Order: sequence, then structure tokens, then C-alpha cells
Amino acid sequence: MRLNKITVPALIILIPILLALSNVLIVAYDENFLIEQALFFSAQDPDSTNAIVLFLQGESSLPAALTELETTHMHDVRSRIATATTVFSVLALFAAFLIAAEFTGNTQEAWKKLEHAAFRGALLTIALFVAAFFALSNFTKAFSAFHIALFAPGSYIFPPSGKLVSLFPEAFFQFLAMHIALAILLQALVIVLLLLVPKLFDFPKQITHNV
Repeated sequence: MRLNKITVPALIILIPILLALSNVLIVAYDENFLIEQALFFSAQDPDSTNAIVLFLQGESSLPAALTELETTHMHDVRSRIATATTVFSVLALFAAFLIAAEFTGNTQEAWKKLEHAAFRGALLTIALFVAAFFALSNFTKAFSAFHIALFAPGSYIFPPSGKLVSLFPEAFFQFLAMHIALAILLQALVIVLLLLVPKLFDFPKQITHNV
């Protein structure tokens, strides 16, 4: 199969993945935003909150108050953030390669294919957002499934009185999930509108021309 035959389906799939990863990483690396929101939901120990957020970005050590299991989980979380960063970089480079390859041929045809892929990819993103919205309506179950998929069994279960649970309650993560989901939806809608609106304005001109 020639490379240009996979460009459109590949980009349609890559667009929601790249939008999701980019927004997750934007939040993960925004230490000020994370600290501000964590303290909003739980202001019990600002120093420990700051230290944990900075640790996830490689800028600090973990507070001694954490248990061994909590410390291990934080190392796991930092590792997953690094993995997500690598995956995003590789997929973004692959997408850029596919796009560049298209422009080695007919430029006008390349633009049409990219617009088609972007439009369909954005629609797929919106559809996935709707599915995610229903999933997040039962956030506790969705949050549990997320941990099951990414972490070893038992490595993320802490008592309600644990330090991590008190500093970062479930409501904090629910807020982050909704924040990320809405950002992805907004970006997908912008892509759809940018591609759709010009066509709507051209439609009356096409009718007049045909008449």
C-alpha cells in the first residue's frame, strides 16, 4: 500500500489522540494550575502539595509524610507522564511526516485530503467526547478503570485517611478530567467550524454560478 493511501485514515485516528494527549500534558506540566486547583479542593498541607506537584515535573523530592506505597505510586505517575510525552512526540512526528509526504505531489489535492482528514478527525473527537461525558457521569468507576489500565493492581489503593487522598481528593481529579475534556471539545469544534464555515459561504456562490 502506498503511503498516501493511509494518510487520511491515519490522521483521522491521530487527531483525537493528539488532541487528548496534548491537553493532558498541558495540564500535567502546568505546575501553577495544578497547585492552585489542588489547594482549592484541599488546603490541608500546602507545602506537601507543592512538593508532590513539583516532584511530578522532576523539580523536587517527595515529602517524608508519604507512605512507601504512596511514594511508589508517585514515581509511577511521573513515569506515566514521561511515557505520555514520548508517545505524543512520536505520534506528532509521524503525523507531520504523513502531511509532508502529501505535499511532495499535487499541492491542491494534498490540501483537500488534509481538510477531509481534519474534519473527520474533529468529528471523531466530538463523538468520543460524548462517550467520555457519559463515562465521566460515573466518575468513580471511570477513575478506577483509568488506574486499572495504567497501574499495577493494588498500587493505587489508599485508605480515605491517607496523605495522598487528603491532599488530592477525587473531586480534584474530576475537575481536571472535565477541564481537559472541555478543552478537547472546544478545539475539535474550532477545527470543524474553520473547515465548515468557508464552505457554507461558498455554497450560495456555487448555486449562482450553476444557474
